[in-house]
Amino acid sequence: MKKTIQLALLLLATASVSAQDTEGVYDRPFIDLGTKTAVGGYLEANTNYFAEDGVTEGFSMEMRRFNIFLYSKISERVQFLSELEFEHGTEEIELETAQLDFKFNTGLNFRAGILLPELGLVNANHDSPKWEIIDRPLSSTNLIPSTLSEVGFGLFGKHYVGNNTVSYHAYATNGLQDGIINNAEGRTFVGGGKSEEAFEEDNNGRLAYNGKLSIKNKKWGMLGLSFYRGV
Repeated sequence: MKKTIQLALLLLATASVSAQDTEGVYDRPFIDLGTKTAVGGYLEANTNYFAEDGVTEGFSMEMRRFNIFLYSKISERVQFLSELEFEHGTEEIELETAQLDFKFNTGLNFRAGILLPELGLVNANHDSPKWEIIDRPLSSTNLIPSTLSEVGFGLFGKHYVGNNTVSYHAYATNGLQDGIINNAEGRTFVGGGKSEEAFEEDNNGRLAYNGKLSIKNKKWGMLGLSFYRGV
């Protein structure tokens, strides 16, 4: 039996999202510059102590990630958001988000660029300062390939029904690559389908589709359903 003691330290920029939507991808740690442009981010570091069958590896430190956000309100109806992430120092550098939103009204908006598909709860809301746990749920790491970013476009919006907020997202993207089957794991592994090549082109010429429908109530919480389909 493997026993693990894990401690974490989270350092984040002063949060100020008064100029942005406070749900979904715009609920980010920002530093408000007092203009239509904002920058921000956070730093995550932790220390681990592993012990297995009475043998310990001792303590080790991990600089897990350093994220930078850029936001700009280009006009009353056009917004830009990007996220650049450095994982494990500079071992992995990823452009996780780079999107343009065209807002028509609360219930209907258009989004295009590098998107975060709405898979479950965590993928589009994965920032560490939001959570009181150190690691993401196993369902979001071993089943859903979180964090998953894809090139695509789609519609999103929300409607208010009494005390409830009904939100929806519908995206078309390049989709996952052939690594789902052809991977080093030797088994079907959805996370193996992530590839930087998907930012350049679709490997099979057939789009993938993702959608999410959720209802939120201030008293009892939120319930949602999401799906993802592609070749």
